[in-house]
Amino acid sequence: YTIEGHVTDKKGDPLESVLIEMGEHTAVTDGNGYYQFTDLKAGNYTLQASHEKYEFSPLNLTIGKNQPSVINIVSDSLVKYTITGHVTDQNGQALKGVLINVAGHTTVTDDNGYYQLTDLVAGSYTLTASLAKHNFTPRKIVVGLNQPNVIDLVSDGLTACLSNPNSQSR
Repeated sequence: YTIEGHVTDKKGDPLESVLIEMGEHTAVTDGNGYYQFTDLKAGNYTLQASHEKYEFSPLNLTIGKNQPSVINIVSDSLVKYTITGHVTDQNGQALKGVLINVAGHTTVTDDNGYYQLTDLVAGSYTLTASLAKHNFTPRKIVVGLNQPNVIDLVSDGLTACLSNPNSQSR
């Protein structure tokens, strides 16, 4: 028996590189979201799709005579990731109140210098940190499956105060 279909997001756009598993059989969707299994034996199977950016519910199927051979799959939602970290100065002292920003998702470090950002989708981002009188270098990060989810930061140092040696207090 043959089972085939398309994998799409909720808007109907095809999803490429989705891993489809059914028993011991595997397939990966092409650029049009198409997959196919051939030479399947009659029986009950669980079809599971997976992708680092999308969530899918497993489908229980019966393969055999008078059973559907086209099984289209629609993603339930985007996978959301969480990153956490600890922010310190160059002496290892925790910094509280540091504003952390990743793609418009913001949070502030707690009294012990820890932060947590939730609901990030897989992708490449720039993480920025800011606190009065401290400098931080923006960090390029990758969020997703098999990527680090703990990102610690160290202040580059205190901001230099500008003074004019020629000015005199009166």
